[in-house]
Amino acid sequence: MPPSLFLLGSLISYFIGSSWGTWGIIMPFDISLAQVSGTSLPLVIGAIFASGTFGAFASPLSGNTTTTAQILDLPTIAYSRYKLKPALIAVGISTLLYTVITFIL
Repeated sequence: MPPSLFLLGSLISYFIGSSWGTWGIIMPFDISLAQVSGTSLPLVIGAIFASGTFGAFASPLSGNTTTTAQILDLPTIAYSRYKLKPALIAVGISTLLYTVITFIL
């Protein structure tokens, strides 16, 4: 369950560009779902926080991305594409680790 929640949260956070918005949208649902299914609550909360952070870092709609691109005098979309590759690598590694740790806990 944590890997799928992480991927869903990452997708939502990328398209809205806000970590706080993502946490506010999916935190109540995912915590309730984790309690009902008996999944590790700290693991689910960690996956939610990590997914929101991905969107705040990689999304072209994020305030951090647009502000930094303006400060560096770069096109926002080009700067966002530049940051997307390492962010997707981190998402892949995180998804793999969430999958492994789910079976351990």
